Amino acid sequence: MNRYSWLMILVLSSPAAGDVVLLKNGQRLEGEVQESGGQLTVKTSVGDLVLPKDQVLKVVPKVEAIVAEAGLLQEKGRALFAEATGLPPVDPKTANAKLREAVSLLRKAADLLQEARETYSDEKYDSLDRSVVKLFQEMRIYRDRMVSEVAGPAAPRPEEKPPAAPEPKPEPEPPAAAAPAAPKPAPAAVDLAALESKAKGGDVSAMYSLALHLDQREWSAVGAVRWYKAASDKGDARAMNRLGILHLNGRAGKPDLKEALQWIRRAEGKGLALAQAQLGRMHYEGLGVPRNFRRADEICEKAAKRIRAEADAGDAESRLAYAWMLRTGMGVYEMEPAKAIGYCRQAADQGYLPAQDELGLMYAEGKATAPDRAEALRWLKAAAEAGHAESQANLGKMHDSYQTALNPDADFKQAREWYGKAMAQGHPWGLYRMGTLTLQGLEMPKNEAEAVRLYGKALPTATGLTRRMCLNDLGYCHDKGLGVKRDVKEALRFFREAAELGDVLAHYNIGWIHSRYPEFRNEREALKGFLAAAVGGYVKSQFEVGEIYFMGTGVRRDLDEAERWYAMAAQQGWKPAQDSLSRLRQERALRRR
Repeated sequence: MNRYSWLMILVLSSPAAGDVVLLKNGQRLEGEVQESGGQLTVKTSVGDLVLPKDQVLKVVPKVEAIVAEAGLLQEKGRALFAEATGLPPVDPKTANAKLREAVSLLRKAADLLQEARETYSDEKYDSLDRSVVKLFQEMRIYRDRMVSEVAGPAAPRPEEKPPAAPEPKPEPEPPAAAAPAAPKPAPAAVDLAALESKAKGGDVSAMYSLALHLDQREWSAVGAVRWYKAASDKGDARAMNRLGILHLNGRAGKPDLKEALQWIRRAEGKGLALAQAQLGRMHYEGLGVPRNFRRADEICEKAAKRIRAEADAGDAESRLAYAWMLRTGMGVYEMEPAKAIGYCRQAADQGYLPAQDELGLMYAEGKATAPDRAEALRWLKAAAEAGHAESQANLGKMHDSYQTALNPDADFKQAREWYGKAMAQGHPWGLYRMGTLTLQGLEMPKNEAEAVRLYGKALPTATGLTRRMCLNDLGYCHDKGLGVKRDVKEALRFFREAAELGDVLAHYNIGWIHSRYPEFRNEREALKGFLAAAVGGYVKSQFEVGEIYFMGTGVRRDLDEAERWYAMAAQQGWKPAQDSLSRLRQERALRRR
């Protein structure tokens, strides 16, 4: 095995693809690229396409080529590491220079893979993310070996595990789940009256404990916000961090990213490691800030030692945070899924409901262990029965058809039961899915007006995908007159708000209304909507844009442009696009005779 093949192993488990050609008009074509004069020929699965070079934005090499280039950079970096740390010893100044250069090479490799991820964004390329994280971990080891150029070499840190000549190994399969044990009984009930009395008397610790108790059991966290705010006013950093998280998740009213960041950064400014870990996670997941693995890793690295110390000392919040860091590899030396499960389990055994929820999801989705549906249900139910709304919503998902990979045999009665409990707390996903079950009449009487009411109730606090789906479904109901008087203007308002959040289906719906409804016909707006969804990868929109250019609807007829959009949709297996592409090529063949 060559020295970068471990990177390739992670990627080649997916079917190989060709180069990706990105055109200025938004088309994305995959195939083998050949250059001749001022043109590129792309050999696609649906035939050859000839493209003028001035219309090509860029050509992204196939994944295998990018991974190989990153691997060569890593190999050069490792050679420098070996020179800097091997025998005979070199002077500290020379060693540090070589290590700095090695880190720079690994950073370039990581940047290559992250840049590739912008093009290869499908889930089947998730292994690129893991490869980037492993490069960050190796950079950390290299930096640790840098020493004072005056004092001389220092011993490696105890956490570090650098081989004398680093030789990467293929990523191991996730360890099989240990024999599951039932959740331990919840700790003794909290004396809320006594806790509240202390909190009212000015005891900051009691304020925080009371807020945390309410936080876990009330989705609409009015009570928790009140006590976190009181503790924050007295300088409690943990309360500031939790306030930020509640604002981030829409649990302190409407989602407020600016307010969330202000509170979390105030907590970070007081030196709270949990706040640093939360900021790292936000960068890792792109919550309120641009997604940036490097920034996430840098932030988490600053917090890792203290988070681990607090976790080992028994703090449940820190145990859950450290479990996430071990699972993702952020800020630590290795991805250690077995340890992640262990820390999460410790926090769950303490009765910390978010940890029970996370542990259930780990078992459900195979995030850090082999999937185990029974164990997932056991942990989620333990938290859900204690009043944790997120777990109630997740239990609903486990029984819903929405995630068939988790539950191929949907049980809508169970889904309705748990969604109903989450809905009663104001959980937006519980409200949204109860609305959909009601709209469709699944295990309950069909009631379109009630569905619209539930969607509307979910919307103010919904974030992310839940918000986009609520907006789309409200638009659909107003468009079709389901549960409300038909109002296409109102439907467009909902679709436009979803489109502003980047929802491709909403863009398509806007295009459809402006292209198909006589009273709203607007060829320019139709093309704008379809084009935005087409660039986002929505196959039906790619076909619609192709049709617009083929027919010349509101634009100059352009068979070249039509062919490229048809080809994009045809490559995804869309039969109408394949038929239209064949029709277009037949027309061209007849013209050439």
